[in-house]
This record gives sequence, C-alpha cells and structure tokens, in this order.
Amino acid sequence: SLWYSREDQPLAWHLPVGLLYDLDMAKASSPPLPWNIEVHTRGYPMDRLLPPPRGDLLYAHHMSMMKESDFLRHGSTNKIMRLSKEDQMSLFASLRQGDLEGFWRVNGQLVGTGYPRNIPIRLYLPNQLTPHQSLV
Repeated sequence: SLWYSREDQPLAWHLPVGLLYDLDMAKASSPPLPWNIEVHTRGYPMDRLLPPPRGDLLYAHHMSMMKESDFLRHGSTNKIMRLSKEDQMSLFASLRQGDLEGFWRVNGQLVGTGYPRNIPIRLYLPNQLTPHQSLV
C-alpha cells in the first residue's frame, strides 16, 4: 500500500495535506518549500496509521464527514440522505477529480439558500489526536 512520511514520521492519509504541513512546520522559523516527503510502496505502518485507504473506505469516510456537516448545518442528515445514490457518488467523484462544476451541481442541493443553524468547521490543534468540533 502507498503511504507517505516525513523524517520517518508517517503522514496520516485522512488529514488535509495543508494541515499536515502546518503541524510539521509549526516550530520552523522559515518553513521550506517545497515540502519534502517520502513515498513508500511497502511496509505500511498499521500500528501508527489508520488502515490503508481503499476506494470503499475513502467513500465511507467522505459520507461520514458529509453527514456530520449536514447535521451541524441543518440539525438533521435529511439533505444528504435524500440525495440519490447517483448524486452521492457523483459528489464523491467530483471531489476526487477536481470537477468544481460537478461538485456544485450536487453540493448546491445540500447547502441550500437559507441560513444554516451552525457552520460546520473542524479545528485541528497541535498535540491533539482528535479535532475540536464544539458548536460555535
């Protein structure tokens, strides 16, 4: 399985790459660019990372995040759950392919036009294993 590391530290595949960079460079006075990371094709560190990503695992992770976001925004998961399977798959595919038009075709149904109950934001703090997700 493909995985990445920086200075012998595995990089968590499920965290945004910008966050990984920020956490890695938090103490650097002048963060280097480009960010040098290593690509590995064997020896996946199962004891230090979530199981390697597969298509079905990535999709399940994506849907879980979408349901959390929908619940925070609207107080229920009705909008995401009422999407057709085709639209759910299309939303996921558009993210993977960088298809902004395809993304907004489906995401527009989720966001709607009214004011949200809450704005779903996830904060990652240094030295914490889980993100901070309190309602604001």
